[in-house]
Amino acid sequence: GLCCLIVVSTQSTGHSTHQSLSSSLLNCEIKEDDIEAEEEARLMRAMSRQKPAANPTIRQHKPPPQATAPAPAPKPAPEPHWKEHERIRDAERNQRIAEENKKKEEARKAEQERLEQVRLEESSRLNTLQQREGVMHTFMSPPVYTLSEIYICGDFTDWKEVQIETSDVVPKNFQYPVTLPVTKGVHFYRFKVGDKWEVNKNNPTGVSPDGNVMNKIDISDC
Repeated sequence: GLCCLIVVSTQSTGHSTHQSLSSSLLNCEIKEDDIEAEEEARLMRAMSRQKPAANPTIRQHKPPPQATAPAPAPKPAPEPHWKEHERIRDAERNQRIAEENKKKEEARKAEQERLEQVRLEESSRLNTLQQREGVMHTFMSPPVYTLSEIYICGDFTDWKEVQIETSDVVPKNFQYPVTLPVTKGVHFYRFKVGDKWEVNKNNPTGVSPDGNVMNKIDISDC
């Protein structure tokens, strides 16, 4: 604090002495306030310059870095409408082709099975005919210059077609033989080459009871 010594003369009297005392006291109070404010400001500046001492016992733990999620893959651009129509059209065409190929394969297998069944039936029929009683006679087909299926049909086969076995080796006279038993008497027969009925012009011919020209054999004297 600040001590102010005020000496008042005992000799001073009246109003002037009172005014001088009041002015001195006011000046002392103002000076004390200024000194306190300046002291407080100085302390604040000193405190602001001081840095807090680091505490070595306290460790600051940093949080671990978070894994960043991968960026989403970009969406493909939408397919143009004409490409979508083309893809649908190609898929439908491929399906039709697959169905057609399947039908062809089924038809081919069915035809193979039919031919195999026919071959078995023809073989069975030939074996049955060859078991009959009669004179074994070898019949010669008409000349066949292209590989075809050849059948013989006559009254001794009950007018059923009997296939003549052929081979890749073509005979010199282009005629294929078949041996069947024939009973005594006159018999008529003919050949089927491919889809056409023919007679062997090298053998005797005649008119059958139904009016058709056919090959004729007479074994009455055998």
